[in-house]
Amino acid sequence: MKLEWIDSHVHLQDEVFAADLDEVINHARQSGVQWMVCNGTSQTDWPMICKLAEKYPAILPSFGLHPWYVKTRTGDWFDQLESFLIRNHSGVGEVGLDRSIDDPDESTQEKIFRRQLDLAVKLNRPVTVHCVRAWGWLMDILKSQRTLPTKILLHAYSGPAELIKPLIKFDAYFTFGASIFDPRREKARCALRAVPMDRLLLETGSPDVLPSEFYPVVESKIMENGKCRNEPANLPLLAQKTAEFLGCSIRQLAEQTTTNAWTFWKNVE
Repeated sequence: MKLEWIDSHVHLQDEVFAADLDEVINHARQSGVQWMVCNGTSQTDWPMICKLAEKYPAILPSFGLHPWYVKTRTGDWFDQLESFLIRNHSGVGEVGLDRSIDDPDESTQEKIFRRQLDLAVKLNRPVTVHCVRAWGWLMDILKSQRTLPTKILLHAYSGPAELIKPLIKFDAYFTFGASIFDPRREKARCALRAVPMDRLLLETGSPDVLPSEFYPVVESKIMENGKCRNEPANLPLLAQKTAEFLGCSIRQLAEQTTTNAWTFWKNVE
């Protein structure tokens, strides 16, 4: 029996999928990927994600204002976001904190992030969080919030292993990018080992590029920059590598992460 998977973080609204998204979705389903959580990042892509979710039953939408795009927001961004969330079975995301960008404007990032956490609480929705070079900052915010969302997904986790247990106290789940398979990324590999199996989800992060070691074994298009485009159909390949790394069977990983994903997303199905 074919294993079933849920890709908990993709950006299928990206223009690199515009010409062949039907094929991408079909390829994913043929590979056993039953659901794909498509994350919004700004006001400009929320309508597209809504349309994709209407067209493709396999897409679960999520709407949020990403820290990279806080400066592009309009005065009614929050009302628009709440409207999209109310009108759609959806999560809140991708939201978060990022100190790696030029002129990060931390005050604005924090204000926007807190408002979206509060909105997730109000609507009883899970949240997908992007956090880069801001783990202490994130912990301070989570500790100081009066109430927190029902579930929090730390997407492409890059923090230290020591924060896994404290974050789980906030009902956090974790995914990891494919870069953890690089032996030089020992910090991320240690963090993956520290995550309990019942808190692990899987993601491709499509279309974020795959490490070059995967190029010979995936069927995907080459983008204008010469890199291999990632897509949800690659999730079983990444899962196989994850299972080998964790010392479990591919079936055990499929069953556990699918159960975890349904637990995480149950409020929005």
